[in-house]
Amino acid sequence: MVNKRTTDDSRRAARIGGFTRKLVQRVAGKEDEHLDRAERSVAYALVEGYVSVVANLALFGVKLALGLVTGSIALIADAIHTASDSLTSVVVIVSAYIARKPPDAEHPYGHGRIEYVAAVVIALLLGIAGFEFGKESFARILAPKPLSAPWAIIGAVMVTAAAKEWMARYAARLAKRSGNSALAADAWHHRSDALSTLLVAGGIIGARFGLPWLDGVAGIGVSLLLFKVAYDIAREAVDSLLGRAPAAEEIAEVKRQARLVEGVRGVHDVVIHQYGARRFISLHVETSAAPSAVDLHQLAEEVEDRVAESGHGSVCVHVDPVDRDHPAYATVHSAVSEVVAAAQGLCSFHDLRLVGGAEQFTAVLDVKCEPGYTHTAQLQRNIAKAIGAHYPQARVVVELDPLYSY
Repeated sequence: MVNKRTTDDSRRAARIGGFTRKLVQRVAGKEDEHLDRAERSVAYALVEGYVSVVANLALFGVKLALGLVTGSIALIADAIHTASDSLTSVVVIVSAYIARKPPDAEHPYGHGRIEYVAAVVIALLLGIAGFEFGKESFARILAPKPLSAPWAIIGAVMVTAAAKEWMARYAARLAKRSGNSALAADAWHHRSDALSTLLVAGGIIGARFGLPWLDGVAGIGVSLLLFKVAYDIAREAVDSLLGRAPAAEEIAEVKRQARLVEGVRGVHDVVIHQYGARRFISLHVETSAAPSAVDLHQLAEEVEDRVAESGHGSVCVHVDPVDRDHPAYATVHSAVSEVVAAAQGLCSFHDLRLVGGAEQFTAVLDVKCEPGYTHTAQLQRNIAKAIGAHYPQARVVVELDPLYSY
């Protein structure tokens, strides 16, 4: 079944050209419109990786030749930076082939998180390149060498910068459409190369005006830029490996889709696990306690299908039947609302269930508090006290939601 949400997101994003579309069909075996989220992530990574390798090797040859002609250490370093881009693109390609492998006994959720590992590798390569450039550039500042480059060569250098920026935008566009973090990292690698080439051009221009040390300064600028990009890429990838919180917009959309199913009164405890382009979602839905178990099971399946078809991933739904017709429900709900409101918006509650008779029952509810709220134990006691003031024989069970559920 075609993933509707992914298809809609793709249509909203910048469209890929006919050449890219043909390459995608060649590596994936089917047209772009018929790829699901995971298939698109792999196919786009392969296409971008192969295109980048070819283009980077060509640009490396051009930059190296220009660097040798002008004697610019910054330009030669920039040429090596471009060559390293080919290596990072190979990392993207290899990670795509690994991510393409189906789930197995050792990796039942698939191999999608390899793209985060690939992004970390790219960041390390960028950091190494930045160190080497910085060392050579510092030496050039201490012992500057005269440079002589005609404006035609400077113009050629600017053209290579424009080519790298095009490659960056190409990778970024595919990353946006696929959600592949390794592609996003490769896009930044391309952009850092484009920016470093502009710095190099500035150094060469400075040398024409009697400032030969400016070449070394430009090289230092390239080095610092590489360190910054490497840090940003590594931080993003490591966050994803550790289990970064899902976007608030995605949580809201999952809840919205679930509420569209008739019979759903509330949605809570949404948990999302990300494995590359694959997502695994669990959520609780509040319903009336009146329907039969069979009807509630059918409702749960409808919610699972709706959320899954909206492009969010594999879904598991837990049903919480709530008896709002219980004689004590309105009074208990009001008492709990007053206590939770005293937390000044830092907490909320849901899934209030009353099990038992009109006077002697068990009140069960979940409380969600913002990170950093430290008065949860007192809040639990206050809720029990507020309910006990109305129903002394009631038993109160207050569950605190973990940070990973929404």
